[in-house]
Amino acid sequence: GISSHTVPLYISECAPAHLRGSLCFLNDMMIVVGQVTASVVSTALFYREVPDGWRLILGAAIVPSLMMFVGFFLQPESPRWLLMKGRADEAKDVLALLRGEGRDAVALEKELSQMIEGVKHELGLCGGSDLVPRSQTSSVINTYIRDPRTRRALLLGCGLQALQQWSGINTIMYYGATVLQRAGPAFDVRRTTCF
Repeated sequence: GISSHTVPLYISECAPAHLRGSLCFLNDMMIVVGQVTASVVSTALFYREVPDGWRLILGAAIVPSLMMFVGFFLQPESPRWLLMKGRADEAKDVLALLRGEGRDAVALEKELSQMIEGVKHELGLCGGSDLVPRSQTSSVINTYIRDPRTRRALLLGCGLQALQQWSGINTIMYYGATVLQRAGPAFDVRRTTCF
């Protein structure tokens, strides 16, 4: 759901620059590992003929879901978001917490000043200044579309996401077993959903 957008965004706003790509990749990789693990466990439960095995699979998903839900309330706001709201002192505190350094560390000051410059640049694109945006729903997207340097990346990113959804993978995942069962010889629905 919404976490597939917010988690990578949060990671990219909070992670040190040299780790950003790796941590965002790790997030996506863990999603895939979770899907593969669920398929393997589901198949094992099917072949061992565990009664009500499907309930075990659904119940097992509750634990990480609850941990993630609680984690949403315990994590601090991202320093970039705090800077965009004009809360520079809080941003410095959060950055110090995330980096495990004191508030007066030289590296922290350098990273915070780079972050402030980046936020000022972004807010300048949408008409804000002094870390106070003109509008939260400003025309920053229009600015990105008009700029040839960012237009291609924006259109490619959004286009790939749209094509992924339009490919019909969700339909295949939900109705694949039913289609296979009705398409040919008598398939056992439980067996077709394992693969």
